[in-house]
Amino acid sequence: MHINVKELVGENAMTLDDGEAIYARIHAPLKQGETVELDFDGVQVFASPFFNAGIGRLLADLTADDAFIDPSYLTWIGVSDTEGRRWSEELADVCGISLAKLPRIVP
Repeated sequence: MHINVKELVGENAMTLDDGEAIYARIHAPLKQGETVELDFDGVQVFASPFFNAGIGRLLADLTADDAFIDPSYLTWIGVSDTEGRRWSEELADVCGISLAKLPRIVP
């Protein structure tokens, strides 16, 4: 499915209503496993309310097993063995973080 965002909400994708219009079009197809492509060609401005209502709401459908992190972000977290591209049990323990609560690392 291909959706031209400008055709649906105009060149300013900014409001909650704009985001809800996108969400209404993409949620069911995504739940059914369909690929959805959002085309932002011609959109001049977009804002957080639009993305929160249109895209952010999709996160509610994810389970903990769906969560993952790219290894390039490991240094930002501070509890990883960056060279080994894995979580550091020692650092997580010092910080009081259970390894079971951390997302899987997917290259």
